[in-house]
Amino acid sequence: MSLTDQLREKNEVSSSPVVTGGERQGLSIKDTDFLLKVLMKSTFVGSEIEQAYSVISKLAEIHRRKIEG
Repeated sequence: MSLTDQLREKNEVSSSPVVTGGERQGLSIKDTDFLLKVLMKSTFVGSEIEQAYSVISKLAEIHRRKIEG
């Protein structure tokens, strides 16, 4: 497997629920909307820009899938 393939696999979008106290808890539409709003109001500099773009893109995809149901 090439390095590019390994990076793609590592960065695949996943919205699997978190297990807390034995119960599965995922992000709701309200949660993802809130996080996107907070991130869009944030300021990023230098090397943070690429990571921020990646995170925002993944979160936006999760949010879009939740809205489309």
